[in-house]
Formats: sequence, structure tokens, C-alpha cells
Amino acid sequence: MICLLNGIRMNDNNKQIDDAISLQYSSHDRLSEYNRLVYPVVSRRAGGLSLGINVNPDKKCTFNCVYCQVDRSKEIKNLSPDIEQINNELDEWLTVISKNNGSYKGHPLKDISFAGDGEPTTYSQLPQLIENIIEAKKKYHFDQCKIIIFTNGTRIVHPNILKVLPALFANQGEIWFKLDFWDEKSLQQINRPKMSAAKLIEHLTRVGQQFPVVLQSCFFSWNDQVYQDDIYNGYITLVQELIKKGVQLKYIQAYTLARKPSEIDAKPLKDDELDRLCLHLKNELPVQIKKYYEKG
Repeated sequence: MICLLNGIRMNDNNKQIDDAISLQYSSHDRLSEYNRLVYPVVSRRAGGLSLGINVNPDKKCTFNCVYCQVDRSKEIKNLSPDIEQINNELDEWLTVISKNNGSYKGHPLKDISFAGDGEPTTYSQLPQLIENIIEAKKKYHFDQCKIIIFTNGTRIVHPNILKVLPALFANQGEIWFKLDFWDEKSLQQINRPKMSAAKLIEHLTRVGQQFPVVLQSCFFSWNDQVYQDDIYNGYITLVQELIKKGVQLKYIQAYTLARKPSEIDAKPLKDDELDRLCLHLKNELPVQIKKYYEKG
């Protein structure tokens, strides 16, 4: 059976996927159960529709964050991130969105992002995929659509990735660099990677001295800790040091949890607590702060 979606002919499987998609801040379903690698979400930080590309369907990551909101309780599909499949799925979505005046289910397309179930820079074909997306943007005339790499920084300085960054930034590209920690102790408490804090800061510095980066910082309550401004003084000091080293900070995303975390002791900050934190950051840092509450 063939049906129509926004003027596009779709088969039964695609119709089933369309019916299953729930665009809301509290749900970022990857469509892995349909063996799909490109998925639409409504993102607080994107400010609208984001097409996510999941190059880590095995859900492996170089971080093990206590607040991780990727659901690893479900069976992990043996789905290989094939670049041809990604290209085909992206073409399908961009065709649908283009035919619907640049939107899907009433949400305008804001970005195409590498933000799946793990660290996207571990995907060996990421540079080629970035180049493919640049061409797809041109094909469908989505010139203002951003291309975003979400990264924890562990592999962002790989030579093959560094080579493609000039083209990325020349085509509305952005790097959203995770920074939840401020020293080795906080790194191991929050993100728990094998890489040291010093090495991650070195990677952030190296990239940020060449290109403007966005810091994505998740702030939350851990073990029912009572909020106090001075908890984050170390974070402020680190950001100040980065700026002194010539790191170009486009802005800081100060956000809290919006979906169920991996560990129950991680809880979202209340709205008034996030307000206090952002005011503290604004008073101490010469950087724009964008805040994102639990509900949006």
C-alpha cells in the first residue's frame, strides 16, 4: 500500500514511522527500532526541528555521564552506520521537508546534527558525511540550516576531522563542545571518561583557538545536593582561563535535564535554581548565556 505524506509518496513502513514520531522536548526517539539512522526531534537548544544523525546506533560512547539521557535499557540493534543508508535517509527527509515549505509537522528545520547515541567523532566516515551534508543543503536550498557536531572532545582533534572543519564552518557549521566539569575530580564524578581533564581541555583549546565553539554545559542536582552559587566557581575559573588562551566562545548553553537520566540520583535543577546559576555566570563571564529549563 502506498500513501501520501505532505505530497510525498510513502510506503507502509514510512507511514508507520511517521505515525510513531512524537515531536516534543521530552522525547528524542532515534527510530532505531525501525533500523533508521536519521531521525527528527524538536530540540530546546535548536529552537525547532532538528534532523539528528545517529552514527552510534550501538550506543557506545567515550563518556559515561551520570546524567546520560540515552535509553540503554532497550535491546541494542546490530545496526551498522552505513554512509549510503544515511545519505538515502537524509535525502528522504529533506525531500519531505522541502515539499512542506521547510518544515515537518509544523516545525521549521533549524539544523542537521550529529547527536545520536554516542560520540559522533568516533565514526570513521564523519568527514565524508559532513561533505555530503554540505552538498545536500545546497541541493535542497537549505542555506541557513546549520550543521552541528555534538562532541565531548575526545576525538575532535583527529587529523581527518580537523581537515574538514574549515568547510563545516563555511557552511553554517557549529561545534557544540561538552563542558560539564572544571577539574579532574568533577570530570570523574560527572562524565567518567578514560581521558584526563587536562587532555580534554587541550582539545577544546586547540579547536576553539581556530573556530568559535559553543559550550554545552549540563547543570543538575546530584545526590540531592542543595544548590549554591559557589559550587560552580571552578567552572567559571576554567572558562575564564579558556578565554585568556584565545578560545573563541560563541555562547554557553546552560541547560538541565529534560528526559530520564541513566542514574536516578541525577535530577534537573528547578527553574529558579537555573535562573540563579545563569545570573552567577553572567556576572562573572563575558560570554552570552542561553538557558534551557527542564520543560523547554
